[in-house]
Amino acid sequence: MCDTRLKQIDSLVYRQRESGFFTSGNLIPQATLTYVEEGAVHFVTQGTDTLLSSGDIALCPPDQWYMTYADRDCAPTILSITLSLEGQSFAFLSSMPSGATGTLLHLLLDEC
Repeated sequence: MCDTRLKQIDSLVYRQRESGFFTSGNLIPQATLTYVEEGAVHFVTQGTDTLLSSGDIALCPPDQWYMTYADRDCAPTILSITLSLEGQSFAFLSSMPSGATGTLLHLLLDEC
C-alpha cells in the first residue's frame, strides 16, 4: 500500500501537434501523464529517450524534467494531463512501464 493519492487534475490538453514538433523541456511541480492517441512521440527524461507509439503512455513524477518531440514526418495527437498528488512516496511513478494506463489509474484512484 502506498501513501500517494490524486488530489486534483490541474490541466488536460488534447491536441494534434505539428510534424517534427520539439519542446525545450518542462520541470513542473505536478506529475505529468502523456498519452499518444495517434502517431509517435519521443519522451525524454533521466537521460533516456523512449519512443511512444499510438496507445502508449508515459508518466513523469513531480519535479522531474522531461521533454517531448516528434520525428519530422509525424504529426502526433497527444493527451497531456498534469496531476497534483498528495503523499510523500512518488517512487512508484518512476517505475511505471509504458502502456500501464489501467495500472496507474488503479493505483492513484483505488489503492493509494
